[in-house]
Amino acid sequence: MTPQEWVTNQLPNMEEVLKALVAIPSVQGAATENAPYGTQPLHCLEEFLRQAQALGFPVSLEDQRMGEVRLGEGSPSLAILGHLDVVPGWTGGEHPSYELTKEDGVYYGRGVIDDKGPMVSALFALYYFLEQGISLDAPVMLLAGTDEENGSADLEYYRKNHTLPSMVITPDASYPVINGEKGMLRFLLQRKVSQTYLSEVTGGEVINGVPQNAEAEFVFVPPFWSTLPDQIGEVRFAKNGQKYYAHGKNAHASTPELGENALTALWQALAETLPAGKEKHLFQDLVTLFPHGKTGGEGFDAACSDPISGRLTLNPGFCQIRGGLAEIFCDVRFPLDRTAKEMLVQFTRKAAEYRFILTPLLQEEPHYTPEDGRLVSTLLKVYQQHTGKEGSCISIGGGTYVHNIPGGVAFGMERDGYDYHMHGADERLPVQELVDNTVLYIKAIQALCGKEGA
Repeated sequence: MTPQEWVTNQLPNMEEVLKALVAIPSVQGAATENAPYGTQPLHCLEEFLRQAQALGFPVSLEDQRMGEVRLGEGSPSLAILGHLDVVPGWTGGEHPSYELTKEDGVYYGRGVIDDKGPMVSALFALYYFLEQGISLDAPVMLLAGTDEENGSADLEYYRKNHTLPSMVITPDASYPVINGEKGMLRFLLQRKVSQTYLSEVTGGEVINGVPQNAEAEFVFVPPFWSTLPDQIGEVRFAKNGQKYYAHGKNAHASTPELGENALTALWQALAETLPAGKEKHLFQDLVTLFPHGKTGGEGFDAACSDPISGRLTLNPGFCQIRGGLAEIFCDVRFPLDRTAKEMLVQFTRKAAEYRFILTPLLQEEPHYTPEDGRLVSTLLKVYQQHTGKEGSCISIGGGTYVHNIPGGVAFGMERDGYDYHMHGADERLPVQELVDNTVLYIKAIQALCGKEGA
């Protein structure tokens, strides 16, 4: 029986496992003594291990944080790493968040693409070898985490007590192979301000997203009210009472050029319209550091790029100006040829020129796995043979689950040209892609750990 035929026959069983996992709202909750990331992520992990054990795998629960499913005896040479925690369910949409539904050949439910669907796919890829009685030359381990969406503390804890194999892949991103991930720097800018006309300026919701909305509340309707612009670029403004609103377009901080930053547009409007004084000076400085429409760190003299990962990006994701204090939270993704230290020095120096105090919040070095190594070259070959498409490596601004794992790469599960609504309403996954991804992982495991791939 071919892997394709076997997976097609197993699809009803895969659906039952996915249904059980999607039904658990495994969003991070309050930590308890026995559930460090909340009861629901742990419940979902326990259910996953129960399902794996029912298939015949030896499993283990590691400190209520991660789970292991093993195929073969001895130290694994390959680990497949994914997560079972999810972002909160949606309030809108046409399908329930925590119920697996299938409509017109598409699955819907929180986690079907991130990462419960991929984990079911990886589990049944291992099950193929177990159920068919096909022995491997090298053992394989499936690792299931529960804190990827909130910082991957689960993986950090696990690695303090366990050594990962030399080959680690995650289905937590897209095909063909992601082998490069930019470094990340997050920081807070603070500066005391004198507020004359404005009682408050706010914008954005999260540090890693382009602010779609921002607003300025005035102490009173000022004499220059009518001169405030109605539009800057693609950002539109509106007025209501003593409030002045900006509405742009959201995007991820790793690709801020795809959005329209309402916050930087609002700063520009205020810088152009406020009367001369310290308050105007603040927004003029912000416009200098964060010119609207430019997302490459130009205002901080930090613009740079490399031929593999591309250019640096800078996103002011959240702002709060009130009570005489301005606070701006920023997200930077920098190229592979730079270090977090040199980036921090540059941003700190430039911020100080404009009397901002910079406090680092996160520093992560870039991640890169050479494409001429056995892991990457094998995965590209498998992808190309299976799909008939050219296999090539990708570098991204976002971070996958293997970002801090030397030699780790992302292999699937998303494909170009389809909107999976990941983290959004009606998260979805085509049924055929669940089948196809499982077949791909079977072939990858065979190539890396089987008789022919040893």
